[in-house]
Amino acid sequence: MSNTNKVFISGKFNVIHPGHIRLFRYGKKLAESLHVALDIHGLSQDEIDWRVNALKSIHLVDQVHTFSDDNSNLIANIKPKIILKGQEFRDRENPERILIESLGGKLIFGSGINFFSETEFIDKSEANLRFDSVQLPFEFMRRNNISQDVINDFLKVTPELKVCVLGDLIVDEYINCHPLGMSQEEPTIVVKAVDKKKFIGGAGIVAAHCKALGAETYFIGVIGADESGTWAKNKIKEYGIKGEIIFDDSRPTTLKQRFRSGSQTLLKLTELSQEIINPSFQDIVYGQFGEIIKEIDLLIFSDFSYGNLPSELVKKIIKLAEKNSVLVAADSQSSSQVGNLSKFTGAFLVTPTEREARVELRDQSSGLVILLDNLRDYLNAKNVLLKLGPDGILVRGIGLNNQLLPTEQVEPSNKKPIDTSGAGDSVLAASSLALAGGFSIYQSALLGSFIAGIQVGRLGNEPVNHNEIERLLNN
Repeated sequence: MSNTNKVFISGKFNVIHPGHIRLFRYGKKLAESLHVALDIHGLSQDEIDWRVNALKSIHLVDQVHTFSDDNSNLIANIKPKIILKGQEFRDRENPERILIESLGGKLIFGSGINFFSETEFIDKSEANLRFDSVQLPFEFMRRNNISQDVINDFLKVTPELKVCVLGDLIVDEYINCHPLGMSQEEPTIVVKAVDKKKFIGGAGIVAAHCKALGAETYFIGVIGADESGTWAKNKIKEYGIKGEIIFDDSRPTTLKQRFRSGSQTLLKLTELSQEIINPSFQDIVYGQFGEIIKEIDLLIFSDFSYGNLPSELVKKIIKLAEKNSVLVAADSQSSSQVGNLSKFTGAFLVTPTEREARVELRDQSSGLVILLDNLRDYLNAKNVLLKLGPDGILVRGIGLNNQLLPTEQVEPSNKKPIDTSGAGDSVLAASSLALAGGFSIYQSALLGSFIAGIQVGRLGNEPVNHNEIERLLNN
C-alpha cells in the first residue's frame, strides 16, 4: 500500500473544535489523502458512533479509522507518508516516530493557520444541519388534513419509482477567502483563497436528490470536455445515477464560482455557454431517452437556458413521454437570463418562481392568485407550484379525482436558511417524485417544501437523503 499521498492524525475527538479543523486543513495541504483515527478505548458504542459520524461529516477527512489505545498496527497497515500531531506534542514522547521512520515516512508537528472561519470548512450535511431551523408547515397540514405520516409513506414509495432527469448540469464551486486588506495600488479588497469545494448543481443535483430519496435515476445531458466536466461525470457516477453524460469539446461545462469570506459572498463568477447543442447531440439525447422510455415513470426537465433543452427537442421528448404515459415535470430557471417556460406546455407539473412566471406572461401587476391561474392556463399545466422564496410556495392544481383544487400556500419549512441556492432544485425533485408516487398536489407541495427546508439548512448542494429526513422527524 503506497504512502505517497497519506497523512495520519489520531485522537479522542470528544469535541470537534476549531483546532482540529485547522490541523485537518494543514494535513490536507501536506498530502492528498487525510486519514483520521479515533481512539475508542473506554468509549461506549453510542459515543463511538457519534464521534465517527462527526469526523466523517468533515469534508477534509478522506477516511476514518478506529483503534483501541495502541495505533501502531493501524499505522503499519495504512503506511502514511506523514503522521501529523499538534504543536503541543513536540516536546513529549512520541512513540510513533520510530514506526513512521521505519516505513519511510516522518512525524510532523503543526497546528495549521488560524485566520479563517473554520465553520466554513465543515460540510453543512447531516451531522451539521441546523435541525432546529427545519419545521413542518403544521398550519398548512392542519388545513388540508395531512399528517406527518405522509413523509414516511413517501420514503416507502420512492424506491419503486424510476425517473429520468434532462437538462443543464452545473458545477458549483465555493471558494472561501481570507481578506488581507486594501490594495495599495487601487481601492480594491485583496483576499487569499484558503479553501475550495465543488458541488453538482442544476439538473445534476435534481438527479442526485431523486437518487438519494430512493428512486432509480437516470441523467442525460451534454457538458464540456474539460476538467469540470470530468469531475461532474465522476460525481454523477459516485451518486449511483445511471444514464449517459455526453462530452462536447466545443462548449465549457457550466461552472459557477462563489467567492466567500465568512458567511458573506464577495463575488459570483460564471463560465458558461448559452449556445444550443448542435443537432447531432440533440439526436443522441433523444435516442438515449428513447432507449429508457419504457422503463421510467417520471421525466423531469431542469432547464437553465444554457442550451441543453432547445424547444424542438423538448417538444419531441414530451410527445414521446405522453405516448408512453410518463409523467412530465419541468422547471425553467431564469435568475440571470430569460427562460422559456412555454416549451414545457402540457407538463403535469411546473415549478417557477414568481419572477419567472411574470417574465413568461409579461405581467408585472396581477395579484399572485391571478398570476398563478393565468400561468396554469397559458401552459396547459395540470399543477403549478409558484415559489415565493421566504413566503413559501403557492399551490394550484388538480385533486386525485381530477377536480381543480382551491389555491393554497405552503409555509417555508426553514425560516433560517444558510444557503438558498439549491432550494428550487430540491422542490422540483421531491414534489415530482411525490406526484409520480400517487400523492396529491397538496401532499407533494408539502414534501417539496420540507426537502427544500433541509437543503437550505447547509452550505452547498448536497442531495437530501433518508437518514437526514428520519433524524429530523425523530428530533
